[in-house]
Amino acid sequence: MKISNHSLSEMKKRLSWYDPPGGQRSDVLAAKYLKMVRETGWERFEWLYLAGDGEEIPVETTLVASGEGEQYRTLAYSRDLRESVYIENQLNERSQLIESVNESISHLSAADEEHFEPEIMKSMLNMADLIDVDGLYIWQNINTGNEMTYKLVYGVEHGAPLMETRMGDFKNMPVVQRAIMNNRVIEMSDENIPINERKFFDAINVKYFVAVPLLLQNEVWGFVSAECASDHPSLSQSQIYAIRSSATSESDSSFSLSSMTITRSQSAPD
Repeated sequence: MKISNHSLSEMKKRLSWYDPPGGQRSDVLAAKYLKMVRETGWERFEWLYLAGDGEEIPVETTLVASGEGEQYRTLAYSRDLRESVYIENQLNERSQLIESVNESISHLSAADEEHFEPEIMKSMLNMADLIDVDGLYIWQNINTGNEMTYKLVYGVEHGAPLMETRMGDFKNMPVVQRAIMNNRVIEMSDENIPINERKFFDAINVKYFVAVPLLLQNEVWGFVSAECASDHPSLSQSQIYAIRSSATSESDSSFSLSSMTITRSQSAPD
């Protein structure tokens, strides 16, 4: 018998059954399906194989009863579901991210001055968890006239707020700066980043870095960075969109709140 150009014995070596959830062993559940197909004529179900290289392979298996007596056979056909599962996971992720962004915008819009910063921290922590990064930071451009530096406005790291404010961490990184000022997302893996600028990330123990520019009033106000202390796959377009939308809302709300505070202080009687 041949399956995908491999004999059945070869397939058994290449693939192993997972014990499915529910407490039943795979061989017990398989025997159950084989018994059912004799009664119903056919059965269809989803199964999970584990390849020799450790890859999980979800499949949809159809069993069909054929023949009678000694001629009875159970015909099996499995359809690879990896692409379908990948697309479904991407759609679920996108849905989660959009829901998180909308919730963040709603809470920030309703927050007063006293509760604004806790809402920002909560929003950033939630986003960091969703995209599975160690740190998420919002940086504001600081133009001193001679050079551009950056001020850390808000940050969360390892599940806790990063309270201190740092200045100028990226001032000696012209390639990264140009990308940000040109409103272009840039990742640490970008081949345009020279070695001397990559050394900065080594010095602060960052293995993955992505900078997403933030626009306020049609100008690059700063950027949000996502960072990891270990290797991390490139963020998807959905994740980058969510980071930008959420952080823009946070920065815009912060800018508006600061403007209102300044206006109130200027108009207050002496």
